[in-house]
Amino acid sequence: MNRNTRDFYRGEEPYESGRDKPGRDKASETAVGIERGQCPEGIDRNMLLDSTLDVIAHTLSSGRCSFMVLDASGDELRIGRARGISSEVMSNARVKIGESIAGMVAGSREPLLIRDLDSHPYKRVRGSGTYGTSSLLSVPVSGSKELYGVLNVTDRDSGQPFDESDLVTLNLMASHLALCIEVGALHDYIRLIADTDGLTGVRNYRFFQENLTLEMERAVRFGQSLSLMMIDVNGLKDFNDAHGHRAGDEVLKEVARSLGASVRQIDLVSRYGGDEFTVVLPETDMTGAQRAASRIIQTLDARKAEATSLEGFEAITLSLGISSYPEYAGSRIELLEQSDRAMYRAKRGLPPHVCSWQDVLAVENTTVATGLLPAGR
Repeated sequence: MNRNTRDFYRGEEPYESGRDKPGRDKASETAVGIERGQCPEGIDRNMLLDSTLDVIAHTLSSGRCSFMVLDASGDELRIGRARGISSEVMSNARVKIGESIAGMVAGSREPLLIRDLDSHPYKRVRGSGTYGTSSLLSVPVSGSKELYGVLNVTDRDSGQPFDESDLVTLNLMASHLALCIEVGALHDYIRLIADTDGLTGVRNYRFFQENLTLEMERAVRFGQSLSLMMIDVNGLKDFNDAHGHRAGDEVLKEVARSLGASVRQIDLVSRYGGDEFTVVLPETDMTGAQRAASRIIQTLDARKAEATSLEGFEAITLSLGISSYPEYAGSRIELLEQSDRAMYRAKRGLPPHVCSWQDVLAVENTTVATGLLPAGR
């Protein structure tokens, strides 16, 4: 077992005295964490892979190593990140599961040490690439149920073959990498659950507030428009009394689906609470937001015609209030307040229940002229 390998097991930094230790930037901190068996929190997956390969190359004194990732089909490996491999090879290399050395390791999920490929039975499945040495290591990176890819190491600096201790070291690193990937995926999943409304599947109130703050900051910074739509499901209380809350839940789900099907991918649909929803529309002025409101009503009408099994759904309507920055609102708070007031005025109007802040201003200007100020909410 070499000094670098022993240092890895002890959790110490395996840097020789003649080499400079990296500065404490994010990447080097990640590498040190990997060497110490730690899984950095919130780390970017590409940075995690790069740092892992850096540690592997140094610890095993390898001139060439790669992480081959399993593609979406689950049938093929491609090079995700690498050291000592040209970008052309990285772009073109594809390995079927069960074919070539990496493919066979992926298929068996068993680590492999080859001291001399020229005399090994796997010589016949050697890929077309050229190597500086004939010794290599190939180890699967897998979790409890899922294969993520394969780590490959070859071209030892000294020209000496790899040994069992090197295989143990690489296998340990592969296990740690798999754990980090799983923890990262779990973290993302937990975050998604925390940000999602459990009933409708759209984003929840907390995420909406965070997103609106970020979108407003972006709109101000880049001089772009930002619109907000507040939406109320009319008559849901009466519907629940007549058909039950379970049917009312189905109505909310149908409304959420209609909203999602009517807006762009960059728009954000959220459940504000109870029977209210919001739609954040980046880079959209009042005219664009009004068009989006029309699409929402049309989509809901189409769903009501299709959902014949949901009794009473055909009577459900929406009230939509809209405001826009910087046309009418000068801040995030004004955008919220104006959209909210516009929505409640829409509830008092005739179908389709859509009211923009400019409509509210037009009504208020008329009532001011007659000495009658409108009620707020």
